[in-house]
Amino acid sequence: MPNTNINLNMNDSGFTLVELILAMLIVAILTSGGLYVYSGLISSSKITAAIKNITTLEAAANSYAEINGGSYKTIEPSEMQIDKLMPSSWNTNGNWAYPLNNNGLIKKYFIGQNIWGVSGSYAIGIYSQSITNLQALNICRALENSISSIGFDGNGYNLPQYRCSSVVPDNNNLLSSSSQSEIFFGFD
Repeated sequence: MPNTNINLNMNDSGFTLVELILAMLIVAILTSGGLYVYSGLISSSKITAAIKNITTLEAAANSYAEINGGSYKTIEPSEMQIDKLMPSSWNTNGNWAYPLNNNGLIKKYFIGQNIWGVSGSYAIGIYSQSITNLQALNICRALENSISSIGFDGNGYNLPQYRCSSVVPDNNNLLSSSSQSEIFFGFD
């Protein structure tokens, strides 16, 4: 005959409700910390991509001027593509260039002259409705040794009299103030 003694004492194995709650709390804390670090890494990679695109445009503009006797007067992304100075995969429209590797932060880049009182031989601008002041400031700081002026909020500021940190606010508000979502960098 089979043994019919069944041990119904559940206290010998398993977790208590308090232990399960503590385990879930620890997992939640670790997950939120990981998400915070991950979002910072994503933001950093977007800024790095924007800086890379601006330096690509800077090199293309300087090569364009060399081809055209030192003149930046007719500088335009489509002309630079014809001369094979910037990636053919980028879309162009007038003075705007739309790279494929923008990671969603910068929607388009401007290259041209005489905008917002930005001094220099030419200007490179960024446009985004989702970029924050802090992200724009980080891009500006990375370019600070290469630029001669900054165009922010409709005004031009010459370097070295002004620095990026004295022009662009250090906060996480969207770059857009009034209806502007652009910042321009003047290059010599």
